[in-house]
Amino acid sequence: MIVEIRDANFINKGAELMLRTILKELSKRIPEFQAAVFPIDDRADARASLGIKHILPSLGRGRLSFTVLGKGERVAAALGGENYRKLLRHYGLVNVRMPDALVDMSGYAFADTSRRRVSKDFLCLTSTYKRRGAPVILLPQAFGPFTRGFLRRRFRRITENVDLMFARDAESYLHVREVAPEFPHVYVAPDITLYDGYDGRDPGFAGEPYCCFIPNHAVLSRTGDRWAGKYEGCMRAAVSTTLDQGLCAKILVYSTEAADALLASRLAADFDSARVEVIAEEDPYELKRILANSQLAVSSRYHGLVSAFSQGTPAIALGWAHKYSALFADFEMAAYSLDHRTSPEEVAEKSRLLLDSERNAEIRQILRRRLQEMAELNSQMWEQVSTLLVSRTVGR
Repeated sequence: MIVEIRDANFINKGAELMLRTILKELSKRIPEFQAAVFPIDDRADARASLGIKHILPSLGRGRLSFTVLGKGERVAAALGGENYRKLLRHYGLVNVRMPDALVDMSGYAFADTSRRRVSKDFLCLTSTYKRRGAPVILLPQAFGPFTRGFLRRRFRRITENVDLMFARDAESYLHVREVAPEFPHVYVAPDITLYDGYDGRDPGFAGEPYCCFIPNHAVLSRTGDRWAGKYEGCMRAAVSTTLDQGLCAKILVYSTEAADALLASRLAADFDSARVEVIAEEDPYELKRILANSQLAVSSRYHGLVSAFSQGTPAIALGWAHKYSALFADFEMAAYSLDHRTSPEEVAEKSRLLLDSERNAEIRQILRRRLQEMAELNSQMWEQVSTLLVSRTVGR
């Protein structure tokens, strides 16, 4: 069974965690499962190391449609059916007609803030799978709002092609229901990386205590002027509070995009202190380990917050979309999800509150309890996904 995993990449460490979780969960439930991706980055080495096949570009699929790669596929196809497939298998490749199902792992691709092209391309892709009778599944993600007419129309048509859809939160679920009230197969399930099986906590940790900070350029690029002139000041206030409390500060770069690294370096330069360190780590599980042993995380990367909560680490969000407030509501932490209306003084105050030893311990107990309470939803989701994949792809 070949399953296309859409939006898989190694640029965003949260996306990489999602990809690795999908591979682990589906592999243990479906012995014949084989993942394939349409590359959107240049990490062929990383994909190969995970046994992921590459989907060849072809007409109507991606910017490389008319390059040498696209022509190469048409030449190979002319060799004949079985010879063509042998050639593809030899090089770890599949063509666009070979996947048996589509699983989308976008984090927040369908909303008013998304580029118009995203919904158009996805509608075309899902329509192709539907014509072939192949199942389409959207794993837990944030949806909406859908106030733009073209987006409402496209997303409604997308639901007609989808067999199973999961919203990460109640607000996203309602946004889907508003656009497609008759669509029967939408459910709520938590982000899949909350339950990826990784535990990086070290009860005997003997290093200097520290807090983590994760900047995100999307806070500035996707919010107009709402955060302009305020965002970096709020981050500085959190770091300053940490240093005042006698702790170290680790600034984590959660994406290979240059804009995140630039924000991190500017934040560190504001302090010029040996107690402030920028960490650009390739392994997402190492980042998760660092978060697991942190006193506090202040993050604008959604999956940085998810990774912190999954390890029982208290956190503050500096966010730009409902996915942040929804996550914090799920973990009874709504007071610590902040947006552009906040101030550096409020960020500093919230940081001091969570660094109080009694409050910190209380929050950790709440996080662990909520993780246990939400675990069944995650388990049910994977059973639904695997059951649908097996039932719809047998004999294809």
